[in-house]
Amino acid sequence: MAFPVFSIILVTLSDCGTECLKFHSPIMPYSIYPNKDTIHVGDTIWIDAHIPFVLKDFETNEFANYQKVDFMSYFGLQKYTDTNKYLQDQPPPSNATDKFTFIKYIGDFINNGVVCKIIFVKNADSFLFKAGIIAQQEGFYSLNFGYNPGSGAHGRQEIEMSDKKCTHKLNTLCQSINNSNSTLQRAKDRGFKVWISPQPSALEYWIYDNEMYFFTVVP
Repeated sequence: MAFPVFSIILVTLSDCGTECLKFHSPIMPYSIYPNKDTIHVGDTIWIDAHIPFVLKDFETNEFANYQKVDFMSYFGLQKYTDTNKYLQDQPPPSNATDKFTFIKYIGDFINNGVVCKIIFVKNADSFLFKAGIIAQQEGFYSLNFGYNPGSGAHGRQEIEMSDKKCTHKLNTLCQSINNSNSTLQRAKDRGFKVWISPQPSALEYWIYDNEMYFFTVVP
């Protein structure tokens, strides 16, 4: 669950034109602060999201209204210990949700012991979410964001676009942490192997290089 899960579902299209044939990839901006490579046990990292309903597709530059969509967003934490293995192949238990305590501030989340599913609050024009994670143990960690549309989760969601209403499959949904230092370079600097797409321009490269915030917890 540390990385996004992709699936393609064929849906029945009726009287909604070519708009329904498009997959949409909005960038959902999250803020992570304070922006530090190193924090102390007992320090709090804040996750903050103010995501407008109308989002721009970063591939087509089109705008769509996602107010009625459940993105099935989640965040999770992983601890890394073996630099001889790729990040996604760390020895179990790499999940580190139990190494932190949580503060619910705006919205809610469901912690299943592996990841925390985000439950946004809506205001007039945006999705809102804010939570804090308090470090309880030393180590090298990442805070990961992703989505899992699952089987048919978005197949019947209605999205308004170009004055039309039709069903869309959010096949390549992206979520970006708007923190310039939240890249895989932090892991590389510590000697960890990092999976990178063989085609730097591919969507996978963009996702894997932006969805993770790396930090070290010290006493």
